[in-house]
Amino acid sequence: MAYKDRAKIYITATTIITPMSAIGDRAIAGELRAIRKELEYIRKHMVDVDMILTAEEERILERGLKEYKEGKTRSLDDVVRDRVAV
Repeated sequence: MAYKDRAKIYITATTIITPMSAIGDRAIAGELRAIRKELEYIRKHMVDVDMILTAEEERILERGLKEYKEGKTRSLDDVVRDRVAV
């Protein structure tokens, strides 16, 4: 009780804040800001899993690019048009 009588108490609309809890709240807010900053960095530098190819997928892609350069491929529009016509 003696400490309670000596402590300054700040009253807000929703909470009673003592000087000790105000310091703790500022520390928590600072930690949250730091975590948000780290999360933003992680999101910016995160590798998209869909951008990583397996060895087999890479071989399939290379084969497709080779066939495309050789003119052995058809556009998807042509394939869809042929399927609808049938």
